[in-house]
Amino acid sequence: MVAPNNNSNNPPSTPLANSVHETNHAADYSTRILQALTNATQLLLRSNTWETVTNDVLALIGQAVDVAKVTVFENISATGDDVLAAPRFFWAIEEHKAALKNLMEQQNAVFSHHQHGLQRWQNILQTGEPVYGAIDDFPLAEQDFLRIQNTTCVALIPIFVKGRWWGSLGMEETRFARHWTVQDIDMLRAIASYFGTVIESKMAEAALRSSEARYRYLVDTARDLIWSTDTEGRWRFLNPAASEIFGYSLNDMLGRSVLDFIPSSHHYLGKKLLRELATGQQIGQHELFFKRADNKIITLIFNAIPSYTEQGDLTHFTGTATDITPLKNTEQALRESEQRFQIVARATNDAIWDWDLITNQVWMNTGAELMFGYSSEEIGPVAKWWLDNTHPVDKKRILDDIHQLTQRGHNFWSAEYRFRYGNGSYAIVFDRGYIIYDDNKKAIRMIGSMQDITEQKRNEKHLRDSRERLRNLATRLQQVREEEREMIARELHDEFAQILTALKLDLQWIQKRIPAEQTTLLERTDAMGEMIESTMERVWRVATELRPKLLDDLGLSAAIKWQLQQFSERTGCDYSSHVDIDEAGLERGIQLAVFRIFQESLTNIVRHAHANNVFVRLTLVADEVTLEIQDNGKGISEEKIYHVESLGLIGMRERAGVFGGRVIIQPLADRGTQITLQIPKRITQFPAID
Repeated sequence: MVAPNNNSNNPPSTPLANSVHETNHAADYSTRILQALTNATQLLLRSNTWETVTNDVLALIGQAVDVAKVTVFENISATGDDVLAAPRFFWAIEEHKAALKNLMEQQNAVFSHHQHGLQRWQNILQTGEPVYGAIDDFPLAEQDFLRIQNTTCVALIPIFVKGRWWGSLGMEETRFARHWTVQDIDMLRAIASYFGTVIESKMAEAALRSSEARYRYLVDTARDLIWSTDTEGRWRFLNPAASEIFGYSLNDMLGRSVLDFIPSSHHYLGKKLLRELATGQQIGQHELFFKRADNKIITLIFNAIPSYTEQGDLTHFTGTATDITPLKNTEQALRESEQRFQIVARATNDAIWDWDLITNQVWMNTGAELMFGYSSEEIGPVAKWWLDNTHPVDKKRILDDIHQLTQRGHNFWSAEYRFRYGNGSYAIVFDRGYIIYDDNKKAIRMIGSMQDITEQKRNEKHLRDSRERLRNLATRLQQVREEEREMIARELHDEFAQILTALKLDLQWIQKRIPAEQTTLLERTDAMGEMIESTMERVWRVATELRPKLLDDLGLSAAIKWQLQQFSERTGCDYSSHVDIDEAGLERGIQLAVFRIFQESLTNIVRHAHANNVFVRLTLVADEVTLEIQDNGKGISEEKIYHVESLGLIGMRERAGVFGGRVIIQPLADRGTQITLQIPKRITQFPAID
């Protein structure tokens, strides 16, 4: 390729001289190209990536070819038949550098062959042929595109990588018209081919480096041991996992024998495996014990293969190993847990069961056989035996309960139901289980135990019957006591009061007949009269306390108000009250119990509280009577509330309990005590026990 000679001072050349000159010039041209390629090769060899030195390579080629611009275009995508290309690398003479650099930096530097009217170029380049010539020789549409670039002539040579059209090597001239010779195009083909070879080689190197990097990353980050030893079993490579597994640094391990890390009691096994490898055998999934730096024994599964040279000489052993110590520990714990479970299952009297809700398989211990009198063959491996022997009335309730619990994701289930013995009678069982779910929160398993509580239920019935009899006895004792009090009160009122009245009248008759001068005798009779009056008052008070007539005549509310007034007069304690209930339907025994508990409460206030103010509230809500008594005394401790010597409090609770009520005694937050009685409006009838 020869640039036009525009030097008008040169003498005209003869044809022979011109021929010799062109031959010499062509030889110089070829030499420059070869030197440029040699220098380019050295640049590429010294570089890790071809992209970093390609612009320098283009400078060598551009100067050798003597063109204004050299560009490498890369095909980046294709839209239908249209191939999109972008300038990847460039070189230009000084006057074009700025413009070309600006073009390269533009985002729209990608161009479409079709949109720029260069479809003909695309079709030619795809076949491996170049596009070259002066722009005047190109179609008008192509000339318009080239003239914008001030191009006078162009040569575009396709670059193929791995048999695929990768891009193009472009040569442009803007300074003068130029004629591309066959030799020029052949040289440019060689350069483009050289670029294709370099790109393919560098891409392969990059892929290899990437593969090596991935391999190194996998080796370095692997949790499993990756290792290599020489033929004597000395470590020559270990990945970082070795430090974590063995507890040594890699430097402490490399060069040492594998046997140094195997317990001496297992050296024979390590030597055996090395011999097998040396004879060409592969080791697969073999368990070996190793000793860590902290002397803990670990278990590794080893895989190993021998490696040879091309001549068949053994060079080393390579393999992997997985630390299965946690798995072994888990297996051991599972075995121990299973052993404990079996021991418990054999030792307990309960019927322990394990129900697979997916397969409906059920395992039961021998407790079920002993408890219900069935053989293991009758029980079988499925849930049918349990369902068939559950009482028909209870079965639906139990299954519905389990279904609801599993739908809500609950874990615990329990129920009491009837279950048939082998002899046909029914036991009462208490059954409880734990529900296990999978990751999708689906119930998959239940584990639990059955207890035969028939005897317990029978004892509970006997206990309830006994308590009922005791309550009835206590009720009768209270009735007898009140009847005795009523009788004594009546005797005091009717008999003693009449006798005392007669004595008083007789004494008055005697006093009228004693002479006035008998002063001593008169004084004695006056004293006797006062004593009779005092005795009459005491008899009336005792009779009233034994059986408050007011309670029978006017009812509970009036009796409480009267008793509260009497209490205030005797003690000087202030009081307030809210006592107003409808006593219709309030049984006489209940009224008497409320009044007696009220009396005992006032007695305790006098004896222990040292209060100066009392509040009383009596209410009837629905079918329950509530009596509240509050004082501002010194209060009461929890210990005294339930002390065995607090007989008054015990008596109050027992009296209330006879009628199905209860007494709550509690200290107030600031000061004092509150006693609350809650008792049914009618005497409770305790239910019979089935």
